[in-house]
Amino acid sequence: MSSSVSSEIISSVWKGTIKLKIVLERELTEVSNGEGSDGVTTQESRLEKESDIPVFYTTSHRNTYFHFLLPQILFFFSDHIKDREALSRNDWWVEFEKVPLKWNWPLGLLHDIYRSYNPSNPNANSDPWELVLRFGKDKYPISDIIPIAEEPNNNEDFSLIPLVDDPSSITFLETYWVNQMKESCFVLNGSSKSIMNLSKESSANLWRSVAFKDADTFEGIFRSILPKHVGLINHVPVRFYLPISNLVLQPVISPINPDSKSKTTIGEVLQVSIEDLFPASLMYTVALPVCHGVLVPMNTPIIDLFFLMKYMDGFLHINIIMAEKMVMT
Repeated sequence: MSSSVSSEIISSVWKGTIKLKIVLERELTEVSNGEGSDGVTTQESRLEKESDIPVFYTTSHRNTYFHFLLPQILFFFSDHIKDREALSRNDWWVEFEKVPLKWNWPLGLLHDIYRSYNPSNPNANSDPWELVLRFGKDKYPISDIIPIAEEPNNNEDFSLIPLVDDPSSITFLETYWVNQMKESCFVLNGSSKSIMNLSKESSANLWRSVAFKDADTFEGIFRSILPKHVGLINHVPVRFYLPISNLVLQPVISPINPDSKSKTTIGEVLQVSIEDLFPASLMYTVALPVCHGVLVPMNTPIIDLFFLMKYMDGFLHINIIMAEKMVMT
């Protein structure tokens, strides 16, 4: 594959979007005489009752975290939130059909998992993904979502709202992301040294490329932590998300098949790792692998897929859905 084609695919991955519709949990609301503060999105024109409040519509990148969006969402709803102190806390989360969504999973991955997104169905999920925004320290679903620590030193001046213009200042996301990148680096190299040895400037620029969706900067710095060629790669950082069971598998995957001496394909990996759902390595019969909303061909080398479609945390996240019909590849 030429470098220009690879660059085009990587760019498309980073530019991939999903439509969102965010509603505020009713018990958090306070009706305002104003129309709300929104300079980013549109407000739903259905104020039939005095208690009705605006609905936040937006188009978000897939390759991002929900909490990068949260400041502008809270800014939009700020005139309608009765507990003003809530705007300075991290106890916010979103739910889909009463299921809390993990803030530490990429937004596009969450969408594909919880909507069972099947890209082979042209009519699938054409409507915006509707999520409910909730808040409450005492109600925070810690059994489903990692609790978010207070900002460093319990900074009394901290508020989520001012972060609209600088998402890189969301430190709890940065801390989590750094740990994921270290793990990815360890899987790739057998050590985390190459990312830990980045200069302070490169480390800061890598994080800011995630916060500001800068694919070119991210790819340029990420390449510097990779082994010099495929044969030196230890293993491929991949996670598979299984349907219904909520299991996440992270198998040990060599980029080169030791038997054939050729690149390991995703079909070979799935047949070994999830044999019940993938009884054959050349044909989908029971289930389908989806990455960034794209159905992945079985003969795709897993290392090539990683280079092209990894998420911003250094992992290749692949959602497994049940097939509606047989798909030949």
